[in-house]
Amino acid sequence: MPKMLTIRIPDDVADDVTQIAAERGVSVNRLTLDLYRALIDPDTAVSPRDSLRERLKRAGLVVVGADPSARRPDRDALTRGQRALAAGAPLSDYVSDQRG
Repeated sequence: MPKMLTIRIPDDVADDVTQIAAERGVSVNRLTLDLYRALIDPDTAVSPRDSLRERLKRAGLVVVGADPSARRPDRDALTRGQRALAAGAPLSDYVSDQRG
């Protein structure tokens, strides 16, 4: 038998959840269950994009939000970096090499 879980959330969050559920044509319960499952098991995410995002996040490959203390590189440094990248082999070459 399923267990019941009661949580307290701010009114604005509850309103957002209700609105998102309505937009997706699902119940609040279904949306909440899908969200919890996505947190626990990326294979059960609502969409393939959400599943991939969760897998990448768990692997430490997703950066959430920018570091406000980080400075943007100056134009000269950016130009040097672009030139260095352009001098390398295209990614497709590496992929083709790995495929054999």
